[in-house]
Amino acid sequence: MEDTLRDLLSILRVNLRDYPKENEVNGFTILGMADSVPDFVINTDIGPVIIWHAPAGLLPITGSEITRFTIDAPEGFHWILSQRDLQGGYEIDESLEIVFWSPEKIAKCIGESVIAGDLYARLAPKKENENTIGKNEIHSPQTKTLRPQLDLSSWMSQRGLSGLVSTPILLEAKLWFIEGEITGPNGESEKCSWNITEDPWSNKISVIDNIEDLQDSLRLRIISPEESGWLSADSLKESVGSLLNVRRKSEMQKENHSGSVRSMLLQRWSFNKGNAIMSDKKIFVPGWIIHFEEEKVLHGLNGRVYSF
Repeated sequence: MEDTLRDLLSILRVNLRDYPKENEVNGFTILGMADSVPDFVINTDIGPVIIWHAPAGLLPITGSEITRFTIDAPEGFHWILSQRDLQGGYEIDESLEIVFWSPEKIAKCIGESVIAGDLYARLAPKKENENTIGKNEIHSPQTKTLRPQLDLSSWMSQRGLSGLVSTPILLEAKLWFIEGEITGPNGESEKCSWNITEDPWSNKISVIDNIEDLQDSLRLRIISPEESGWLSADSLKESVGSLLNVRRKSEMQKENHSGSVRSMLLQRWSFNKGNAIMSDKKIFVPGWIIHFEEEKVLHGLNGRVYSF
């Protein structure tokens, strides 16, 4: 992102010169110093301006961060190009000699420069663990996606990230089909079948009661986890017991000197992993790439952010 900002400054006729890096403030990177900047940035002649980059982050810039910046930064006028919004309701006082450009304002300026032909956009190189789903596969009834449990707009707004760009994606997961038995306390058995989702991103396995709740997948970019993130069939058998074991009410009758007494007991029926038959197929978890300085994956079910 720093290279893009430097290109943008060059287009705006801002001549950067080096500025000592030892003057940097935690959370802010010095891009350089300019003897002057365009009038639409600062409409008065205030002399040299120190230009900063605030990299992307999960949380907005708070008033206390700005206060710390004014204490730690060198004297002079400052122009901050930020990938983080200011905390809602906070405004920088003019007396602090700081011009703050939000992610939205930077994006608008970059977009206008691209449209004008002054700045060129290019696709980021494809990473090894990414692939694009084919047209035939995406519309196949065998390729399904879990329903999202997250409203992206609300999630971004609550964290002061509304200005960041996001891209919808699919996170690869597995749907396991298990046929087997549960065994009662007296050795009796009952045949059962289960549908289990394996989510390697959150290291979680879950039971799906109604497979019809899965929805058809959209044609989106797919992100695959590391191979080491998947469970083997044997590992899944070991882990799934806690989900599939059940407790059932059972009526017992005892005789005593006053007659018979009935009581209700909870009896444990256990998953028999020894004779279970298992198969799996690919499904997807909905998600988004959040374009911070380093791209992160937002999980569409648990709302957590992961590196990839």
